[in-house]
Amino acid sequence: MIRVIYEKVGGMLSSHERAELRVAEAFSAFSNINPLHYNPYTQPLWRAAVTQYDRMMAPAEQKVAGKLRNEIRGLESNSKQLIRKLETLGDLIRRPSISKELVMERWD
Repeated sequence: MIRVIYEKVGGMLSSHERAELRVAEAFSAFSNINPLHYNPYTQPLWRAAVTQYDRMMAPAEQKVAGKLRNEIRGLESNSKQLIRKLETLGDLIRRPSISKELVMERWD
């Protein structure tokens, strides 16, 4: 799931924005961890790496949330396109930092 989020965030940012927000450096948190050796003993290391990754991706996710906000507002008049967009970006929208930014775009 981490890789999926990384790819979707990166896909919504320009190369300049990715460089400015240091998106490529987010995986440095996992540099000393082998995901194939995940077990109860390595779980604290994995959690710490995920926390560090989340911290490093937060600025990029905030930028993406702003872009998503604009896209959602632009599609409000066309419900089919809006639903299709929300389905394809569901993983991003469920991220806590992005979800928090999009609170005002929710409707009942």
